Amino acid sequence: ADYDAVHKDDSNNNNNGNSAKKDRSFYLRWSRLQKTVQVKELSAGLMSSSISTSNHKKPGKGSGGNGNGSSSKTSTKVILNSVSAGAAPGQVLAIMGPSGSGKTSLMNVLSGRSTYDSGVISINGEPVGDSTMKRLMSKVAYVKQADVFFGHLTVRDQFTYTALLRMPSHIPTAQKHAEVDRVVQQLRLSHVADSPINLISGGEKKRVNIGTELLTDPIVLLLDEPTSGLDSTSAVSLLNMLQALA
Repeated sequence: ADYDAVHKDDSNNNNNGNSAKKDRSFYLRWSRLQKTVQVKELSAGLMSSSISTSNHKKPGKGSGGNGNGSSSKTSTKVILNSVSAGAAPGQVLAIMGPSGSGKTSLMNVLSGRSTYDSGVISINGEPVGDSTMKRLMSKVAYVKQADVFFGHLTVRDQFTYTALLRMPSHIPTAQKHAEVDRVVQQLRLSHVADSPINLISGGEKKRVNIGTELLTDPIVLLLDEPTSGLDSTSAVSLLNMLQALA
């Protein structure tokens, strides 16, 4: 994990040039994260005012409202309730829970894609501020649950376009192509490298999705339900691969 890439500003203060390379571990910890949202609840709507006869009201001044017989009130819904945990370097952390328990919301917060009300996110014991979070976002890969590709592209085409568009411009093109070949071999996709994405299996598509993010050289890899829709054999193979990557 390239911790110095996130805290590049701190390395300028080191007198010893080698001291920046002593600790390249990356320990992500979050403590007492709290997140709430405002939910607008309709007391009347299409079902209650237009179709249902039990709660039918005529629109007007006495209907509470907005001229169509509906009124609304706002309530606060807790999404994350004092959530604390930590992700150690070199390990796979699984966050498990039923649908709607806030797993995706937590990952959105940790990746900097969503705000939170209170709590502390720290990297190697140092609290993450706004400026640090912006640099952190560029080094965090987020694999969404849905695999979105142009199906007519081959696996190698997908990786090549990603490398040319997202890898730094100072890296030579030949090196970018070499990185594509390395990721193809690392994810065991050599046998389908020249096959259209819409003709490969679900587990292989998930690996293509992961490989697309690995090309950016992330220090943290977040995956939202990576085994959903996979059979047990593909799921075990995918988790073994993630453990090897970690």
